[in-house]
Amino acid sequence: MVVNRASASRMTEGPMNRWLTPRAQGPILMDIGSSFPRMFDGGSCRSSGDRESRMLIRSRRIARAIGSMAFAVLHLSGCRRSDRPEKSVAEVKEQNMERDVAALRNADVEWHGTAVGFHPELASERAKAIAAAPAETVIPALMAAISDPAQFVAAHVLLTRLSGLEYQAFPLWNGLRVDIQADGHTFIEPAQGPVLARRWQLWHEVSPHPKALPGGG
Repeated sequence: MVVNRASASRMTEGPMNRWLTPRAQGPILMDIGSSFPRMFDGGSCRSSGDRESRMLIRSRRIARAIGSMAFAVLHLSGCRRSDRPEKSVAEVKEQNMERDVAALRNADVEWHGTAVGFHPELASERAKAIAAAPAETVIPALMAAISDPAQFVAAHVLLTRLSGLEYQAFPLWNGLRVDIQADGHTFIEPAQGPVLARRWQLWHEVSPHPKALPGGG
């Protein structure tokens, strides 16, 4: 289809021509003429299927460009997965163990009186997890916890189990004085903490470790 100035001029006739001045009609004609190359090619009209195909191809190119830009942004910001190697199973277990020891409290152990003496029961999941950990891995952390007044009872029980020490359960439980009152409440004198900490320190410094907790005489 060939568009000449006469046909373009007729497009501006009618109601629009009533309020458009001759000077204003010029840009309108130029805009209409500039749109024709997109609609026609060499005087022949492209089919609607061709236009849809071109629009689909153009959309795919834009999507690929956006994806490439997003990847470049992540690459430059250091967010690639390979920049953050996954932790090994051993590292995860060690971190969990350190977290459990840091959260350990004396209340994580419940005391019961039996016919053969006092029996400490691990009452929390973290205390049970520590007791199941390898001794050589968890004992150094418990050695630090034994000096904490809020942790020394639980640390003493766990150290006794993990070290395999020989001990008596009555009248003292491996050197710890336990008072189970009539109402079932357990009282343990906090002043015993520093004494037990020194005894465990003596045990830890000797190699091979003694079979019983030293310093009790």
